Amino acid sequence: THRSFLRSLMFIPNLFAPLIQNALLLLCGWNTFKVLETDRAEDDTHWLTFWFVYTLFAFARSIVDYVAFVIPFYNELTIGFTVYLAYLGGATHLYSTVLRPLLKEHEATIDGKLRAAGQLATEYGQRAKGAAQDALKKD
Repeated sequence: THRSFLRSLMFIPNLFAPLIQNALLLLCGWNTFKVLETDRAEDDTHWLTFWFVYTLFAFARSIVDYVAFVIPFYNELTIGFTVYLAYLGGATHLYSTVLRPLLKEHEATIDGKLRAAGQLATEYGQRAKGAAQDALKKD
């Protein structure tokens, strides 16, 4: 079938893709450690930007992964995109041209929603704590 033909063309088996992706992220983490130990702020900015953009990418991937099995070369694309973000200037480019303008435009709204979510989480946490304490008192 068409799908099995495309799968046979894929270079990275599904079994190895997470290992390769995590090894790449480990290398990025090591590079982050190395630049944090220097006195140059510009290299810190590069890796902070990478981790921020990668976090957004990873969140989007967590949603897309449910249907990704139908996307040819998905593993290769995600690994390639991570390389682009980390080592080819992609994170800086995406941040400065897309993310920063978008986030600055909606910053107040995002802050308000996060504040409300934090308050709600605190409220539910207090309720859960009270319920747990009540349950322990009954035993």
